[in-house]
Amino acid sequence: RHTMVTVPVPGNVTGLKGTADASGVTFTWKNPQPKPGDAYLVTVLRLTGQQPPTTVTATKATVPKEASGQTCVRVVVRRSDGAAGPMDDSAPSACVSTK
Repeated sequence: RHTMVTVPVPGNVTGLKGTADASGVTFTWKNPQPKPGDAYLVTVLRLTGQQPPTTVTATKATVPKEASGQTCVRVVVRRSDGAAGPMDDSAPSACVSTK
């Protein structure tokens, strides 16, 4: 008999926003329930050819500007035990116009 251990899913980040400058687009956010060892999966959202997420440990990430003139990211909390929030459209995302 197997017992299922349910790992609580981390909550969403809050206050996700970005600013563009010459070096790219820097997105910042807050983790409302931080735990030791938390990391963040940052995915640059594209209409085609989605990139795999980048893992960062700070509550900010700088990504290159997208050629489309709009740079968007999705950010998900990942706990040190591997539990992560949903990587779908329910996760927080933000866009910055870079035209």
